[in-house]
Amino acid sequence: MINLKEKRSSKYSRDRLLPREIIDEISYKLTYEGLKNQDEERLRTLIHCPQVRYLLEEFFMTRFEHLSSKDEKKFVLRGFIYLDCLVAFCRMSPEINYSAEDLASKFNINSLVVEHLLENFAQPSVIMSGADSKQTQ
Repeated sequence: MINLKEKRSSKYSRDRLLPREIIDEISYKLTYEGLKNQDEERLRTLIHCPQVRYLLEEFFMTRFEHLSSKDEKKFVLRGFIYLDCLVAFCRMSPEINYSAEDLASKFNINSLVVEHLLENFAQPSVIMSGADSKQTQ
């Protein structure tokens, strides 16, 4: 029998919360361009949470160039975008009446990422056929 500590460490491990195969599905280029060009309007449409946007802009201006590799830079940008999705997901109504595709469009992110969020941070309350499935946080 698995104890509570082991259950927590497996469910909330870095690899489970931020799995590489999910992070690699996040498109970061538009966000990078918005940061590089200091395009506030574009960043507002791409990063919905003002606090995450502020942290990302600060990180980009102060530390981004100090990252050692292009892969590390991509991972950090994707991580901020994923964090923005997590915050937006947590701020949603407890009852989610959208399909994964609709949420992906709303978050402007790959549907695989949304499916990961639903799988790990929501519980189905009513299952209907096809795209009309309903999830509850």
